[in-house]
Amino acid sequence: MICKICKFQLNSTPITVKEMMHGSRDKFNYYNCSNCNCLQIEPVPNNLVHYYKNYYTENKNYVPISIRRRRLWQVRRFLSLSFLYPFISTVSYNTILHWARISKININSNILDVGCGNGDVLYEFSKNGFLNLIGIDPLVKDQVKFNINLYKKDLLSFKPGLRFDLIMFNHSFEHISDQQNTLSRAVELLSENGVIMIRTPVVNKAFEIYKENWVQIDAPSHLVIHSTKSIELMCNTSNTKIFYIYFDSTAFQFLGSEQFKKNISSFSDNS
Repeated sequence: MICKICKFQLNSTPITVKEMMHGSRDKFNYYNCSNCNCLQIEPVPNNLVHYYKNYYTENKNYVPISIRRRRLWQVRRFLSLSFLYPFISTVSYNTILHWARISKININSNILDVGCGNGDVLYEFSKNGFLNLIGIDPLVKDQVKFNINLYKKDLLSFKPGLRFDLIMFNHSFEHISDQQNTLSRAVELLSENGVIMIRTPVVNKAFEIYKENWVQIDAPSHLVIHSTKSIELMCNTSNTKIFYIYFDSTAFQFLGSEQFKKNISSFSDNS
C-alpha cells in the first residue's frame, strides 16, 4: 500500500484501533508511513456515515444577540485588529479575532468553513460582526441562519461563483480521504491574498505513548492524521506556503487516551 501523502510504501503492520467515541469497539486498521510519519486508515469503511450519527452536525438553536452586546463586541473587534492587540488579548482573548488577525481579514471578507457541522464556528464569526459567511458539509441540509449560508456539499463539488479570503478546515481535514485534491481545490477558491487555515491533530508524543489508544485517532472518522512533515509535503505539492504554525492541543488528548486505555468510551456513563 502507498501513502496518500508522500507516495512511499506504508508500513506492512497496521495498528488496530477500536471505535471508542460511541463505544461500538469496531476495529479498524491504520498504517503509519515510515517516510512522512502520517497515519491513515485502510480500507476506508463503506458505511462510514454510520459513525457520524449524532457527531457534530446536530441542529443548534442560535440565540439573537442584544444590540448592547453586539456593540461591545464591535469595539473589541476593532481594538483586537488594531495595534492594541497585545494588550487586548491579555484582557479579553478571543479565538475568532485571533484567527482574523493572523489571516488579515476584515468584516467584509469572504469566509468559507469546510466541514462546518452545525455552523457554530461561523456563528462566532457572525457574533463578532463578520458578514460574508458560508459553510459546507455533506451531512447538513441547505439553510440560512442569520447571515450564515450552509450548503450540503463537499469541497470538490462546491461551485460558489466567488473567491474566499479565508478558507477554514476546522478539525475537518482529517475526515477527508482525498487530501491532496481537496487542498488544491481550496487553493483554486482563494482570493489573491487568501489564507487557508487547517486545524488538525498531528502525530506527536502522545501517539508514541498511547498508540492504538490515542484519542485523536478517533477511529474510523479520522481518515488521515498528519505529522508536521506530511503537512509540509502536501502543501509543497499544492504550491502553498506555510506561514504560521501553532500547537493548541489541551490535556484532553492525555485524559481521553487514558480513558480509552481503560476501555471507557467517550459517551459512556462513567466517562
